[in-house]
Order: sequence, then structure tokens, then C-alpha cells
Amino acid sequence: MECNNVREELVAYIDNELSSMGKDTIEAHLANCKECAAEHDKLKTTIESTHKVGAIQPIQNWWKALQERLYAPDSDPVPPATDPNVQTPSAAPRDLQPEK
Repeated sequence: MECNNVREELVAYIDNELSSMGKDTIEAHLANCKECAAEHDKLKTTIESTHKVGAIQPIQNWWKALQERLYAPDSDPVPPATDPNVQTPSAAPRDLQPEK
């Protein structure tokens, strides 16, 4: 089995949704492919971490507030950086500023 095909099936494999033949095929590939095995480990860790967090309830009217910010005239939907080490485009050196 090719790496691309294995990587497409990793979530189903981790969630135990594959047939026994599909599971055996993935396991055989993971035993012989370090790259896919590493991808499997990262994906499994990510999935397990998200399961630990559980359901997150957004604040009331979250979607409406987001839409208002996005579509408000003359507003910047992304607040400026507050880190003093981050330069805004106007403070960037001349050679790094975009051409007009």
C-alpha cells in the first residue's frame, strides 16, 4: 500500500473504523514505514488530546459578534499585535515594505 493511501486512512484506523483486512494492511505498512508511523503517532496524539478537551461551548452570540466585526465598516477584524517585538508593516524597514 502506498503512503498516500495509508495517510488517507489513518483517522479511520485510529477510530477503529476499518475492516480487519484494512486494519492489517495499515499495520503492516506502519511496521515498515517510519514516515507513516510518525504521522500516525502525531495524529493519534492530536486526536486523543482533542477528546480530552471535550465539548466546548462558544460564548453566547459568538457567531453574530464575529459577523458584526467582520462586516463592520472601517474596522480591523484582526487586532494589532501587542508584542513590542513585532513590527507593523509601517514600522518595517523600507526594503521589507510591500511595493505600491
